[in-house]
Amino acid sequence: MQCATLQEYPAICYHKGPEDTARLAHAVLAKLNAFKADTPNLGKGPEKTHSQLLIVDQAADPVSPLLHELTYQAMAYDLLDVEQETYRYETTGLSEAREKAVLLDEDEDLWVELQHMYITDVSKRVTELLKMFCESKNLTTDKANIKDLSDILKKMLQYQMELSKYPTHLHLADDCMKHFKGYVEKLCSVEQDLAMGSDAEGEKIKDDIKLIPVLLDATVPPYDKILVLLLYILLRNSMSEENLAKLIQHANVQAYSSLIWNLEQLVGTVTNPGGSGISIRLEQRE
Repeated sequence: MQCATLQEYPAICYHKGPEDTARLAHAVLAKLNAFKADTPNLGKGPEKTHSQLLIVDQAADPVSPLLHELTYQAMAYDLLDVEQETYRYETTGLSEAREKAVLLDEDEDLWVELQHMYITDVSKRVTELLKMFCESKNLTTDKANIKDLSDILKKMLQYQMELSKYPTHLHLADDCMKHFKGYVEKLCSVEQDLAMGSDAEGEKIKDDIKLIPVLLDATVPPYDKILVLLLYILLRNSMSEENLAKLIQHANVQAYSSLIWNLEQLVGTVTNPGGSGISIRLEQRE
């Protein structure tokens, strides 16, 4: 339990309504009380303030899980083939190209520092840390990049172990950005607008401006089209079955439509008998 690891004994607040949250809150409290009986100093300390643990039902915020996160760890797991916390990539520059496997876990100090940072800040931070390391070892480097690191490693074999983590994260961050610059960047813009109900200029979202181009785009995978459809349904507070069927057909995601209906487990309804009063017009955009 995280509370035990962090030595916290929090006040527990839970989302009023769903019975599951109340049951979970009381179960967590019972576990905490049992642990505190064996650890009297739990939650105590000169710099400790009384923390709070919030337990909420996912229905309180069904939008956030549908959005692409732009933090380092989230993007790596979302866009790249990271399996069992292992990132594999091809190294170049030191000798002949070869595949390298890197474990991304809590034992890797640089990963721990970077994992929750916004993606555009990661490369800048790695560069700063690399320059600091080089200066501490009296190594000269004009440019903190993968090629420059390769040259340093050739000359300073004694620092290979310490320096190897820097090109790994420069490569990983660059890999994330390459995938992001494809369809994901445009998709994120649409997701944000649908989540907010308006665009960056404050203009209210119109159906045929944001939603349709994504659904008709063959480069967008079916799973991401489903996410956009779910965001649109939440924005409209449900829609008619006829309009939903049209959207599913034009997005060509009929095989995944059950994922849309699963939203009813959270928000109660996806379609309404009377319809939303909104006519969906789909047409190919050049």
